[in-house]
Amino acid sequence: MRAREFLNEAGLTPAQLSKHGGKYVEILLKLATQGPVEVSPDKRSQYGDSVQLAQQTITALQNNLTNQTPLPPAPFFVKKDPQTGVESDIKGSWGAIFKGSTFTGLEGKTPYNKGHLNELFMGLAVYAKFKNQTAPVNNNQVRSLLFQAGGDQENFKGASMQFDLQEQMQYSTKSNPDNITFIGVVPAKSAQALLDYGVGPLPRDLENLLSSVVLYVNESKSVDQAIVRVMRDPNTNTIEVKSDGTSESKSTKADLILSIDNARVSLLSLKTSGSDTLGQYSGITFDALQKFFNTGFGIDLNRYEGLFTPTLSKEEIIKNVFQIYDNIILPQVRAELASQNPGQEAAVVKQLSRAANIFARGESLENIEVVKINDSIQSGNYQILRFSDSLYDAMKMLDLDVKMLRSENGRTLQILVKPDPKANVSGQAEKLCQFRSQLMGGYLRNYFEIGPMMVKLTQISN
Repeated sequence: MRAREFLNEAGLTPAQLSKHGGKYVEILLKLATQGPVEVSPDKRSQYGDSVQLAQQTITALQNNLTNQTPLPPAPFFVKKDPQTGVESDIKGSWGAIFKGSTFTGLEGKTPYNKGHLNELFMGLAVYAKFKNQTAPVNNNQVRSLLFQAGGDQENFKGASMQFDLQEQMQYSTKSNPDNITFIGVVPAKSAQALLDYGVGPLPRDLENLLSSVVLYVNESKSVDQAIVRVMRDPNTNTIEVKSDGTSESKSTKADLILSIDNARVSLLSLKTSGSDTLGQYSGITFDALQKFFNTGFGIDLNRYEGLFTPTLSKEEIIKNVFQIYDNIILPQVRAELASQNPGQEAAVVKQLSRAANIFARGESLENIEVVKINDSIQSGNYQILRFSDSLYDAMKMLDLDVKMLRSENGRTLQILVKPDPKANVSGQAEKLCQFRSQLMGGYLRNYFEIGPMMVKLTQISN
C-alpha cells in the first residue's frame, strides 16, 4: 500500500499552518508543487480524493515563507470541467486538506491514537479466536486479518474508516457452518497511520499494545465460553464482533460488542494503561454540565441554570463552571466527608460509588468488563476491572478526604483515601477518583477519572 502524506486532523487553519516557524507551510508547499494533495475523508464527496492547489494559493504559501505575508482565509483549488477539460480556480477550505504523520511528528505526537487502535486490535483478535476454534491467537494473525478487512478508499465513511470481515466457519464439532462477521470503525487518521506501516515493524508502543490484546483474548474466559457455546450448538449461529468507538450517539458504553444470534454475550470497555478516564460529559451546554455534576455529586444545577445560559460568552460560562467547583461542590463534599465514619452509611460514598458505576457501565448499568491494555510491556499485560453494586460496600470502609487542584484553565476535585492509622507505617493519601474539568483546545472537557485505589477495589482475574 502506498504511503501517504495526510494534512488535516480537525480543520486546518492559517494559524495551525503558521506553527513551528513555517515548517507546516514549507511541507504543504513542497507537496503542492509536486502534485495533488490528499483531501480529508469527510470532504471527499465535495472535492474528490485529492486536489491540486491553484497557483494563487501556491504563491501565497511562498510569500508567507519569504515575506511573512499572512495566509488567505481559504485556499483555491484547481477544478477541471469534465466536459470541456477547461480548468478554473474554485474557493476551497484549509480544513479540506488532510493533516497526518509529517505534521504530527513535528509536534512530538504520534500519527495515531492508541485508544482507537486498541479497539480495532481487540475486535480482530476476538474474530481470530473464533476462527482458531479456541486455539491461541498470535500477533501476525491479527495483522494479517487487518489487511483482509479493508483500508482502501471505498472503506472511508466520512472522517472514519470501516473494516469488514465475513465468512462461514465449519467447526469440527458439528455439521452446520456458522456465519461470523467483524465490523470495526476507526477514525481515518489513526487507521491510515496503522496501514501505512504495511507488513513492516510497528512502533514499540503499538506492538506492545497488540501483544497485550492478544494475551487478553487468549486468556479470556468469556470469549472461550462464547466459542464453546457455538461449537456445541448443532444449529447455524450468527456471530458478530463489532468495535465502533466513533459514534457519539451509540447507546452503550462498550467499545467492543460480541453478539451471538443477535443477543449480546460480551461487552468490553477498552482503555490503554496510560488513561485513567472512565467517562465524560464534555462541553459547556447546560445539559452536559447538569448530567456531569448530577451524576458525580447528586447536585441539581437547575437553580443555577442562569450561569450557563447560551447568551453568555464561552469564557463566562467556563468561569462559572469553575465557581461551581469552588463555591458549591467542594464545600458540600468536604462537609459530607467530615461527618462520614468508615463502615457507616454515608450519602456521599453511595453517590460516588453510583457515579463510578454509571461512568463505567452507562446509565442502563450494562454488565461491562473494563479492560486496561498495557502498551509498555513487550510480552503483553492487562487489567480487568468490574464495576458493580458491591463497590459501595468496599468504599464505605474507607476513610475519605477531598482535595481541589486549581489552574487558570481547569479544576480537579480529588477523592483521596487516608492512610489507615492502625497500620504502623507512614504514607500519603491514595487517590480513589477525581472529577476534572479542563479547557483543552478551546473546548471544556469534563472527565471522571479513577485512581490506584479504585483499580484495587474493582480489579478481577480473567
